[in-house]
Amino acid sequence: MDGLIAAAAALLTLPAAVLAAPAEAADTPARPGPSSAAVLCTVNGVFRTGPVVVGTERADEIRCSTVGPGGRVDGRGGDDDITVEVLGHGVVDGGPGSDTCRAGTEEGGLAVRCEDVGAVVPLPHAH
Repeated sequence: MDGLIAAAAALLTLPAAVLAAPAEAADTPARPGPSSAAVLCTVNGVFRTGPVVVGTERADEIRCSTVGPGGRVDGRGGDDDITVEVLGHGVVDGGPGSDTCRAGTEEGGLAVRCEDVGAVVPLPHAH
């Protein structure tokens, strides 16, 4: 009975906005749409997403599955190694340094300030 009373007391302390939220909101996954992130990457092994993904001022390894319309990857400083599976109308900016930029599929995207732009070649996929 003490556990039930403690749970009821905890509910009373929740903000009104949480209590008023529809029950299905927590169970409904976010769906891609116009406001969804256009860039899905890892920067030095850390997952990053958003309309803009930014590297550091040092050498970075940036791996992206998608850089879509309106999306941008900014390598910043350092000698960056940037690989994008699908560069679809987004921008890859290597930034200052000697940067290598590669794309598996290029669909109208743009690579700027990349000193070594790799040919559009299929990227290896994990099996």
